[in-house]
Amino acid sequence: MNNLQMMTNETIYDFICRLCSNKADYNITWQQIRNIVYEQTGLLHDESWYRRGYYCSLGNFEETLDNSNEMCYNSNITEGMSQKDMLELKRLAVREREEINRYNSDIRLAAREEHLQNLILEYSKIIKTNLLSKIGRLEKTVPSMIVREGTLLLSDWHYGMEYYNEYNAYNPEIARERISYIRDCTIAYCQANQIEKINVLNLGDLISGTIHTAIKLQNRIGLAQQIAEVARILIEMLSSFVQNGLSVSYYSVLDNHSRMDPNKKDALNVDSYVYLIDEMVDIALHDVIDMHVSADNFNPTVIKFTCLGHRIAGVHGDKDNPKTVVSALAMSQGEIFDFIVSAHLHHFAADEQGGCKVLCNPSLIGCDEYSDNHRWKSVPGQLFIVSTLTDPVDTIKCFSIPYNN
Repeated sequence: MNNLQMMTNETIYDFICRLCSNKADYNITWQQIRNIVYEQTGLLHDESWYRRGYYCSLGNFEETLDNSNEMCYNSNITEGMSQKDMLELKRLAVREREEINRYNSDIRLAAREEHLQNLILEYSKIIKTNLLSKIGRLEKTVPSMIVREGTLLLSDWHYGMEYYNEYNAYNPEIARERISYIRDCTIAYCQANQIEKINVLNLGDLISGTIHTAIKLQNRIGLAQQIAEVARILIEMLSSFVQNGLSVSYYSVLDNHSRMDPNKKDALNVDSYVYLIDEMVDIALHDVIDMHVSADNFNPTVIKFTCLGHRIAGVHGDKDNPKTVVSALAMSQGEIFDFIVSAHLHHFAADEQGGCKVLCNPSLIGCDEYSDNHRWKSVPGQLFIVSTLTDPVDTIKCFSIPYNN
């Protein structure tokens, strides 16, 4: 039967796959397939190799052959070949497998990215629908003449982590309570001080991530749930600000806990879960707040914006030293800033260098292993800065959360 003969334009993989796929039509058994392939190619495997390879890999015998220890050939066929020809045959076989592997890897990666994008879009639409059903349609607030403007710093939530020590208890439930407290304090402070416009700076590490083994062990919830819940919390917080008459601008920056690659030396800026969180927030609220996410920045590790004529910069802090950040950003960004905000160190700090004020945001998690190892008994909280036309840092308000609460 001609159908049982290997075609001139067929590879071994194509030949095997054709026989297995048409086994019923050709009226042959697995043992007969083994014998046919052996007679025409010299490939030595028993019938179970073909049967398992076909059913387990759905006909992808490139993968099956890659997972096998070696390809067995009939010594009678290769006996007359020189060593040089044998090496060339093996080289061609390896090159073909490598090309197939790269091609399949690209296909799998593209499929995963497309699936993830669809999930993000779908989840964001669900959040937006649920939000509208609770509070109704939001309208973008246009403030009147602004003479005082607020800046809320959000950082180091490490959402998903569970931690207990003699000072502090922290888990996702406590995190949500603390975030609600920060939200309510912000709204109340703005209403009491006639502030109509606020800038919300996401300075990073809102998720716990999986960059260290110790962090994985401390995590109560998985990475996907961390990303989804932090995005939902941010959306609810920002929408509450809008609902209470505030004009909101949202900024974000890359951090270290959100990186995809645990090895920071190999990690690229483009591989960060911050982009996923920003994308969900943007889809849900782009009509009612001014979005300035990290993906829109030429340098996604630096936030830059103007507040009542004052130049402000924000960084996470993992790449910057508070003592040198003023000169470092001036040289790298080519401009002088009036004040710079950072996070990462899990404690409040304030400094001034050459007329530029430097503020470090405390963490929401409070005293954890990181701060305890540095002998910092830091109180959980987040900063709120008020700027006026004459002073970029007119007021520094720390919304602190006592441990006994």
